[in-house]
Amino acid sequence: MMNTEEAMRTEGDSDESLVQKMHQLRQKIDACIKTARARLGQMNRGPGARELALAHTKLQEAKMWCGKVLEELDSPLPEEYRDEVK
Repeated sequence: MMNTEEAMRTEGDSDESLVQKMHQLRQKIDACIKTARARLGQMNRGPGARELALAHTKLQEAKMWCGKVLEELDSPLPEEYRDEVK
């Protein structure tokens, strides 16, 4: 079974290229999250709102898991996104 890194890598990809692809994927997922959030606001608990809310949650999870891949690749999290206790 392939691990996450092997699944994302194509022949000839460097770690830097893979990190860049993961960042791009997170950006695309983030755009979908924003679209889903906007549609949820428009639906106002109408038909399909629950399902869209679940899709929104799963998109958030997908973005989180992509972040975990970046963590495994030792890609530093930008300072402004860190929520460490000081």
